[in-house]
Amino acid sequence: MAKKALITYDIITALDWLLTAPGSAKKDDPSVTWKEQAQKDWYNKLNRVWGEMGDAAQAGINYEKEIYRLAGMHKVVGSPEMQKTIELCIGGEFQSKIKKDVVVAGEECFLFGKCDVLFPDKILDIKTTAKFSEEKYSGSFQHLLYCYITGIKDFQYVVTQWAPSSTLELPVILKTHVIESGFWGDAKVLEKKVFEKITWFIESLKSRGDWELYKEKYCLY
Repeated sequence: MAKKALITYDIITALDWLLTAPGSAKKDDPSVTWKEQAQKDWYNKLNRVWGEMGDAAQAGINYEKEIYRLAGMHKVVGSPEMQKTIELCIGGEFQSKIKKDVVVAGEECFLFGKCDVLFPDKILDIKTTAKFSEEKYSGSFQHLLYCYITGIKDFQYVVTQWAPSSTLELPVILKTHVIESGFWGDAKVLEKKVFEKITWFIESLKSRGDWELYKEKYCLY
């Protein structure tokens, strides 16, 4: 049986970044441009080649795991901003997989996601950042995809903003932002938005000559 196209928020975001990354040099490595780095990251992702995780990303994962652990125990501790995140997560299911089969642009697709915190009527996505921008989340494709897969309308990004000087071992929390980004409109309108983005993704891969590589290497499920 032919493979279905695996559609995740992660792979669509990677293509978005590849096509929009600037040609300016990276601050941490001036010998490489953002566009060059985006292209390298894109082909690594298509081939499922995972590099070492940076300190900031690892700190974020460690923080999320601690939130899940404490929320699972109904233990509200830490700073007031950390307590806010824990309280929001209590009673939810952590890292729940969601999926849906659809046909888009003539291709059989397997939509897949993993909800950080899933309630019967709400999805929470836990984020950490040192540079907060509400538009980054309100304009994201993630909540549209997840709302479409599950049929749940209420989606919230719970974003912990860290001080830039935070360390891997001891992040300093400045504020917890809760961004309401669900979709409360007509289900057909939501489906149209999701299908338009997936169609763009499929057509972009084919026009770039990456479709076969994507189907062979990335589409594992």
